[in-house]
Amino acid sequence: MGDEAFELVGYSILSRKAASDDGSRSEAEVDAAVGGEVLRGTAVGNGPVDAMQAALRDALVTAFPVLTEAVLVDFASGLAEGRGDGQARVRVTVAARLPGGDSFDGVGVAGDLLHASWLAVGSAFGALIAAAPEPVAPARDYPSVAALAPVLNDRLTEDDRVVLERLAATDWSSTVLDIDAKEDRWFAAQAAELGATVLYAFGNFCAMAGHPRIESIHRINRQKGRPVNQVGSVTTTRPHFEALFDWDLLPDGLGKDVVLAMFDAFFELGPMGFRGPAARSVTAQLTSYDAEVKTTQIVGPGYRCPSNKLVDQVLGFIGRDYLFATSANVSSGATGQVEPAHFSMAGIQADFGADEGVVLIGHRDEEAVRASYPMHLPMSTSILSFHKLVDGSLVLERHGSLDVPDVADVVKQFGFGLTLGPGAQERLPMRAA
Repeated sequence: MGDEAFELVGYSILSRKAASDDGSRSEAEVDAAVGGEVLRGTAVGNGPVDAMQAALRDALVTAFPVLTEAVLVDFASGLAEGRGDGQARVRVTVAARLPGGDSFDGVGVAGDLLHASWLAVGSAFGALIAAAPEPVAPARDYPSVAALAPVLNDRLTEDDRVVLERLAATDWSSTVLDIDAKEDRWFAAQAAELGATVLYAFGNFCAMAGHPRIESIHRINRQKGRPVNQVGSVTTTRPHFEALFDWDLLPDGLGKDVVLAMFDAFFELGPMGFRGPAARSVTAQLTSYDAEVKTTQIVGPGYRCPSNKLVDQVLGFIGRDYLFATSANVSSGATGQVEPAHFSMAGIQADFGADEGVVLIGHRDEEAVRASYPMHLPMSTSILSFHKLVDGSLVLERHGSLDVPDVADVVKQFGFGLTLGPGAQERLPMRAA
């Protein structure tokens, strides 16, 4: 394992100092990517660098437990050679080590001290991780829905207990509810309110969704066998789109009405995803940084999927504008192989049917539904970002179910070009069956 064990993504640091304080009290929130998936870390420290290094450790420790006992033992800064443009450059050197072990140096050079420190700490942690044993994959252990339900709900009713009993008594390895049936959607929505993981038909493939409280997010991440602090997506329905984003942070040349019209155009076709500036109300672990912009990622099955009725019911029960959503698959970190999203309930049953606290609800005729989406492959959605423009073009961040030419055709209708981001250079793999 080399220094590429993780990638630094972004950070936000807030520092405060009263007149009587000896130093500043800083709060840091950072993102780092492991295997292409973003992990979130937070910490409070004595100054911005201390908070930042602690938050980066918090982000990475679930994937690299060796960082639990790592400490920074040296910090030095000075001016580096300029770039010939008259701008000063700062060079920071730090050292990290385990108790009684060797120290590992990290170096960062940037235009300011804080960013140089960010790069140096990341470099030092990367060197330490590279010298450590291979990390152990996260275990698929998680709290029961019976334990989670009273955390998510102030008071459990007798009806809630009936739902919990039915949830536990059902053999989901041989049972799939009908997403077109009102009574089945109602039960699935009640179970989701109590903390169950809903594995459901999502246009022409399958997805997982659950309550957006942090306790539920952690449970579902563990259920998939991925780091508990891995960042996820959100899903919702048309009336709630506006509540998810900070529309004041749109780039020049892009307005809210245009973005919402693009949402409509894509969701009329089928499943799609979008990434934009996050509203403050969105749960922190359902956001990630792109440079200085805090974003959230919404995925939807398209307007004609009956799952929209299910999601609306869950939102009504929990009083929120969105659910936590993720691909319906066990994490590749748990299996050691590529794990594309499932597009059949039979595959879902094989991977999750024996799990505690799940509800499976799908289409009556999966093959007919998949055939009704001729433009989309049965895989995770393509993701189009709208928090930035590159030379007047929108950025496709993930090449998934909707092909690049089809995405380009839609954005062209709104006067934009399309450019492919680093994550969209290759199309996502599709599950064989």
